[in-house]
Amino acid sequence: VCLSRLLFACLNYCLPSTNLKDYDDQDNIPDSVLKKVRRYVEESTFQPDIVAKVSHAAKSLCMWTRAIYVYSGVAKTVAPKRAKLAEANAQRREGDELTLELELIGNRPSGEIAADDPFVLRAVAATEFLGVEPTLGRSSTDSNIPISKGIPSITIGGGGMASGVHSPGEWFINLDGPLGIKRALLITLAQAGAMIVS
Repeated sequence: VCLSRLLFACLNYCLPSTNLKDYDDQDNIPDSVLKKVRRYVEESTFQPDIVAKVSHAAKSLCMWTRAIYVYSGVAKTVAPKRAKLAEANAQRREGDELTLELELIGNRPSGEIAADDPFVLRAVAATEFLGVEPTLGRSSTDSNIPISKGIPSITIGGGGMASGVHSPGEWFINLDGPLGIKRALLITLAQAGAMIVS
């Protein structure tokens, strides 16, 4: 995808004009606009280090667009908490006002690998070979970094059943767990060019 088109499309969606210096409405970007910008932000070539190879000015615009996109998403998440904070302070009878501080603890880049990429097709074939129905989706995984750098990557389930991931209520049942190991091995062999026969 042409980087200049990516930048133009993102800025066109984010800004009412091309005057970046005067733009101060990042707290109120409509969801419809964020949805449109997302497809460009998740483009594997729309990364500052990649854009910098073409233009340093374009790199700055790329960084600005990505920062505004991330900020607006955080702002929408924090808005209800700020409202609750204001409500709690309105009910306060004495003492100092309650405050809310935000601290960024992670900023994982995003991206997407096409469903018809050979790597994905091999993973789907290996999954079907084991009698399992494959499903494709997006999530925050260890594949984010390589995908953001244009390296085809996937994350696969390790077998078993689980729920409540990364929460106090997380659980796992090792049901058909060996299938996860078999699938990983089959995908590796397929990527290496081995022929799989039943």
